[in-house]
Amino acid sequence: MPLEDQELERILSAIRKAIIAEVSKQYSVPAHIIWVREVATCIRQSFYNRIYYRNFDEKLAFILLRGRILHEFILEKLPLGIAEPNIQPMKVRLNNEVILRGRADWIVGDYVIDLKYKVYLPKEVSLHDKNQVLLYMYLYGKPKGLVLYINQYGEIRPFIIPRDETLIKYLLDKAVKLYKALVRNCPPEPEVAEWCNWCPWSNNNFCPEGSRYVQKYRRREEAFYEEESEDMFVINIKKRLIDATGLRNIVVRTGYLVGEDYRVEYDNKTRRWIITLYEGLRDPRKEGLLEEIIEEILKRLKIRAYTKWINTR
Repeated sequence: MPLEDQELERILSAIRKAIIAEVSKQYSVPAHIIWVREVATCIRQSFYNRIYYRNFDEKLAFILLRGRILHEFILEKLPLGIAEPNIQPMKVRLNNEVILRGRADWIVGDYVIDLKYKVYLPKEVSLHDKNQVLLYMYLYGKPKGLVLYINQYGEIRPFIIPRDETLIKYLLDKAVKLYKALVRNCPPEPEVAEWCNWCPWSNNNFCPEGSRYVQKYRRREEAFYEEESEDMFVINIKKRLIDATGLRNIVVRTGYLVGEDYRVEYDNKTRRWIITLYEGLRDPRKEGLLEEIIEEILKRLKIRAYTKWINTR
């Protein structure tokens, strides 16, 4: 191997190791210490993350790490003057064995505030984010919660979360169940919900229930979308894109995307625009996000179509 290639590989290897090492620190803790983020989502996913963290490759490790990187960067660069200074991590002993730990982003009066970065602002608060802020309210003894979503354009959308003692108790019970599962080395029952769509363990080997949930929304793999499928969701979107741009060579399909809500590609062989939408956008509750994405796609198509027209003159 040439010296230049060896140096490049040494750099890439160091990056991979750093990512995996940072994620490993989050999961290599005693079983009796349970993090808020582990309870806010499916505890079967959290169980597998704990058990198999040593086997993470850099791609999976980065998926688990990237949210925290962006999160901490925003908090560092956007100090909130009205918030309580030097907020410390909190821990509460749930019984003789289990300790729940977590750290809120900001505390302002009666509010626990949790900041979330999203590419697009959601129409409603996600179940995971709601659960997380409820647990922070429990840890810090606050009556109100606030989830703040901020997008790539600096726009903010707030959601006030009232304290719900019944749901808090349910989440605390999940923490105890996760601890028992870790001690017994036996995966707990899954909680099938929206997070299955991005869970790395939603497959027949680790979580058949999650896999079945994902398959309901995941489109069958095929080269191009065929209108004979009578999929009205994509037919309607395709019609809107064609009417707005005048382009006829548009294919719309849905797929299981990781880390992105949509993808726009141009196939030079077939001379078609291939629009792939994330399967989860079929959920009626994502209507607001879907509308934002369609507008973004329209802008990109119009720009690319105009550029192509200029180049052919």
